[in-house]
Parts: sequence; structure tokens; C-alpha cells
Amino acid sequence: MNGSKTMGVLLLGGLLLGVLLHCERARQRQDEPPASRVMAGWDIPRLVRHLQDSGLDLHAVSTGATTVSPRSAYLTSTERAPEEIRQLRMVVECTPEWRGVVYCERIVIPDNRAADRATWGACSIECGPFLFFGDPELLWQIEAALASVSTSEAR
Repeated sequence: MNGSKTMGVLLLGGLLLGVLLHCERARQRQDEPPASRVMAGWDIPRLVRHLQDSGLDLHAVSTGATTVSPRSAYLTSTERAPEEIRQLRMVVECTPEWRGVVYCERIVIPDNRAADRATWGACSIECGPFLFFGDPELLWQIEAALASVSTSEAR
């Protein structure tokens, strides 16, 4: 083969590979629930705004001594002191202490918390890129509020 034919074959092969990769990524996006695609760009403050707009009377409490992180926070409907909330242990046996409080973390590495999820059972949910642990009643309310997320909310 001469040089121009070889270049043409390589270009055609590269083009076909690009088309296949694009089609595979589009298929993967279709497999994701619409809410997950919308929430993919959300951080904790955006999540809290949506939950409040959905009627949940929640506010965020930082997981550390400073401001609320874009990746993790406690969400609560109580007036408990932040120091008290930060002392809660994330074990199923302690869920009565979590009444009115959930811990929320934005998942950065998929399956990073798989072992925790396996032991947390009904005391945790995963919605889009967010993992929650805590009060089962509050988890149910959060899950219901996030079920209403639609592509029109991609702000």
C-alpha cells in the first residue's frame, strides 16, 4: 500500500472508532435515569435548595468546623447543635439517635461506599450521585423529593 492509501485507511478506522465510542456513551447516558443525569452537576448546596423547594424543612450542617462542603454535610430538620450532630455514629444500631438528621455525601468514586451500604441497609439510600445515611423517615422524604427531579431542573 502506498502512503496515501495507508493514511486513508487509518483515518477511516479512527473515524469509525470515534463513532462507536460516541454511540456507546450515548447508550450509557440513556441507561441512566433522567434524575441522575440532572443531578450529576449538583453539589450539596444545590441539593439542599432542591429539597427545600420541594417542601422539606431542612438545613445543612457542616461535617467539619467550617462552612458546608460541596461534597458532604448533615441535613437536618431539627435545631440540634452542630457539635451534637457531628458526634452521631454511622451504624445501624444508632439510628434512633439520628431522628431528623441524615448524613449526605456526594459520591466521587463509584462503589467507594459499597461496603458501608451493605451494612447500612434501610438506613441509607443512593439517589443520583448522592449517598444518604440516617433517619429512615427523613430518607423516605428525601427520596420522594428527588424522584420529582426532571431535566427542566438542570439549572
